[in-house]
Amino acid sequence: FQAIIAEADEGVIVLEPTGAVSFANSAAEFLLGRERIELVGEMFGLPLAPTTDRVRVNVQSSDGAIRLVELAVEALP
Repeated sequence: FQAIIAEADEGVIVLEPTGAVSFANSAAEFLLGRERIELVGEMFGLPLAPTTDRVRVNVQSSDGAIRLVELAVEALP
């Protein structure tokens, strides 16, 4: 699946059940202002549960800028 979403226009972050980042595509890197190597293995920092609703949250990028992002959380089979 990584090859399919790696170059998607939308930021995609995949989390382990523990909340640690296991994958982030290039759009997520740009959105968060952090390189993939910085993200993978780190805790995402938000309690997330699968939902059909999208939520908006503020995230702080590595340069200190606050960005409003929209999240959709889905469970992988």
